[in-house]
Amino acid sequence: MSATNAPGNTGRRLSDPLYWDAYYAQAAAAVLPAANVVVSTTVATSATGAVLSSSAAVDDGGSTPNLTDATTPAPTHEWFRDWDGIHALLRDAFLAANPPPPPSPPLDHDGTTLLSSSVSGDSDRRDPSILHLGSGDSIIPAELSRLGYRRQLCVDFSAALVALMRDARAPVAGVTWACADVRAMGDVPLVAAAAPFKLAFDKGTLDAMVHGSPWDPPEDVRESIRKYLDEVHHVLAPDGVFVCVSFRQPHFLRLLLPADVDSRWTWRLSLLDGTGAGSFAYHTLVMRKL
Repeated sequence: MSATNAPGNTGRRLSDPLYWDAYYAQAAAAVLPAANVVVSTTVATSATGAVLSSSAAVDDGGSTPNLTDATTPAPTHEWFRDWDGIHALLRDAFLAANPPPPPSPPLDHDGTTLLSSSVSGDSDRRDPSILHLGSGDSIIPAELSRLGYRRQLCVDFSAALVALMRDARAPVAGVTWACADVRAMGDVPLVAAAAPFKLAFDKGTLDAMVHGSPWDPPEDVRESIRKYLDEVHHVLAPDGVFVCVSFRQPHFLRLLLPADVDSRWTWRLSLLDGTGAGSFAYHTLVMRKL
């Protein structure tokens, strides 16, 4: 038995990409029995020994399985809350102040725009860029695409998951994928090319880094959170927003924040709307880059 899978190490296991590679490979096999998702046991490590990435490939004999086929349910795993449960949070924290650009103006028969230059100038406004951190196979990016947000990058350190989302699902307009550890993503080409982002969104990713006592988090947990927030700060635009949905209560979340948080961010902790009696309580950490 590996140290990661040893009893009592469930928290550490959630921050190991090989655990998620196996998880998503198994989920894919459940609905795609003909597909062979190969997960390599070779991992890249940082100078401190932290796992940064693994490798995986999908080999289905030359055909590409369609997880969105009406007869084949897609194996989605919507952690914590679904779109209906977090839409209001995203609206208030970011979407209302950062609407997507209007649709391209219609063209006249000669190919020129039907709108005057004074009006059509607004269509040059850039689409707000959104980064999904440890996105898994959540449908939140697709829901945002439906609203018109077409500059989204999803990062996840499970190579099996990224291969599955890139190759086996119908593409979602304006959504791209990169395999990266959110604690070391700034130099990943796809992330660097898309930065800076106006919004970074996390639904359970920070929680997966946490293990041990909530009152006195181990040093490796504090270091992971510090690296994570450093990376998010680095790739956000000035005044960019980081929205995190967590199962952890506010007083425990506060203990995870680095000592210099107030010099780099404005931030608030609150209960997620729609949770309470009869359901698990989820909380939100909303941070704005100074």
